[in-house]
Amino acid sequence: MRTDALRTAEEIKRTQGDRYELAAILAARGNNEEALRSLETSYEQRKLSPWVLNLHVFFYLRNNPRFQELLRKMNLPS
Repeated sequence: MRTDALRTAEEIKRTQGDRYELAAILAARGNNEEALRSLETSYEQRKLSPWVLNLHVFFYLRNNPRFQELLRKMNLPS
């Protein structure tokens, strides 16, 4: 499953695919900085889902000021 996730992440990067999905994979792998960049891109593309607040893979991003800013921009509780 790890190999599939990494393959999917590389495919998303290569094709400029769904950044939200990429952020979830990156966060699950512990790559928080790149996950935040992908979430910010997803927000800019107007594709960031409100479910970002509830997805367990983003738990370790919750206290990050950049993540909090995304929540604020989306009018979601922090």
